[in-house]
Amino acid sequence: AGLVAITAPVGTVTTPISILIGLIAGLLVVASVKFFDKMKIDDPVGAISVHGVCGAWGTLSIGLFAKWDDAFLGREDAGLFYGG
Repeated sequence: AGLVAITAPVGTVTTPISILIGLIAGLLVVASVKFFDKMKIDDPVGAISVHGVCGAWGTLSIGLFAKWDDAFLGREDAGLFYGG
């Protein structure tokens, strides 16, 4: 789950933030597997939880934690938690 979540923001976040994103993804995957089981949605391998939910979390995390100042040729955009 953490690997799926960090795939989108990998070039825009710092190492401690990448650990946080992976940690949150780990919690999300457990909760979403339980949710989809409770809703009786057939997902025997947890693909919706891992790739859907955690992939969406990873994509959203760019807007929260991105730190572009040194990543892309002088761009100084930032995520919500870095003044963006």
